[in-house]
Amino acid sequence: MLNDLRSARVTVYRAIRRYADLQALSPLAQEARARALDAIADARRLGISLSAAAAGAGTTVATVRRYAAPAVERLPSGRYRVTPSDELYRHIRVISTRGVIWVDTWSSREAERASAHANAIKAYGFGDDYDTIAAFAGQQVGGAELETDILALGAMAAAGDLDEVEVYDSTAS
Repeated sequence: MLNDLRSARVTVYRAIRRYADLQALSPLAQEARARALDAIADARRLGISLSAAAAGAGTTVATVRRYAAPAVERLPSGRYRVTPSDELYRHIRVISTRGVIWVDTWSSREAERASAHANAIKAYGFGDDYDTIAAFAGQQVGGAELETDILALGAMAAAGDLDEVEVYDSTAS
């Protein structure tokens, strides 16, 4: 009887539409959501299956479906596949013309842009050419314009603002 109840359990999608919804989750649920978003990102970036990405992120397909259902589609074969993009809420940090700030976004493409921008700045710090940063000129994430001025980035780095900048909020993903 208990096994029948376990197999009948349905994964219910937990919609997070704003920062307050995210903060309302328990710390364990926030961590589970963060792992689900990591799995989605890994599946897209590495081109691997959802189950492999979920295992790599330390979660399950059921947890990914619970916290990121709009980013997952079921194939006729019964398998799950990650969609090319999604409109899930994310609270992310960007390196903007106003400094390093937190913004809200509902686009996986904007989150990817913020991450690519931060990676370009890191690469420049390790000797890569400026063209990787210049490619972001005039682009925005969450309404904030991405910083591409080398002098401004240098001032942020000197002030310690760019030390270990993580795009995603580790306290509330």
